[in-house]
Amino acid sequence: MGKIFVSAGHGGLEKGVFDPGIVSGATNEAKEMIQIRDLVIPELRSRGFTTLSVPDDLSADQSIAWINARYSAGDVALEIHASNSLDPVARGATVFYIANNEVRRNQAELLLLALLRRVPQLPSRGAKPDTTSGLGSLAFCRQIVGPSLLMEVAFLSNPSDLGLLQNRRREIALGIADGLAAWSRAVANNAPPRRRDSRLPGSQYQYQRGTIR
Repeated sequence: MGKIFVSAGHGGLEKGVFDPGIVSGATNEAKEMIQIRDLVIPELRSRGFTTLSVPDDLSADQSIAWINARYSAGDVALEIHASNSLDPVARGATVFYIANNEVRRNQAELLLLALLRRVPQLPSRGAKPDTTSGLGSLAFCRQIVGPSLLMEVAFLSNPSDLGLLQNRRREIALGIADGLAAWSRAVANNAPPRRRDSRLPGSQYQYQRGTIR
C-alpha cells in the first residue's frame, strides 16, 4: 500500500509573511484545516496506512516539493482548503482534479461521496476540473508527481458551513479518511475507478486528453 500525504492549505510563509488563508471573524482557513488534518492523520494511521503530514511552515511551492521528494509509486496526496464567497448563501464541498483526466475525476468523486456519507448536511458542489477554479489551474493538482486532489471542505463565509467545520470536525475528518483509504487502495491495486454517482454536480464532464497518472 502506498503512502498518503495530507496537506492543510495555507498556514506557511509566503514571501516571508504568514499566510492564514481566508479570515472569518476569530478564525481562519489555516487554523480550521490544520485541526481537521490533525484528526485525519491519526485515523488513517490507526487503519494501518502510512500517512505523512505536510509541515505547516512550508509555502505552497515548498509543500509540493516536500511531497515530490518523498513520493514513490502508489502514493496519493490531498490538500484541504476552505472556500469563501461574497454571497453568504454559498456553501458546500468541492474536490478539484487536474482537467481532462477521467481517472482523477472519478477519484475526486470517490472522496467527495465519502465525506458526504459522514456529513450529509454538507451540500455537494461536485468534483470539478481545476480549470474551473478561481485561479484557472491548481498547482497542487498539476505539479505533484503522483495522483493528487484538492478539496474545498466548506465555506468559512457561510454560518451553516462554519458551524459544521467547528462542531462536526470528527465526522468531517472520518469522511475524508474514508475517502483517502478507498482512494489509496484503488491506486495500490490499480483498480478501475468507481462508477460516477449521478447525484454529484458535474458528473457528465467528459475526458478529452491528458496523461493519466
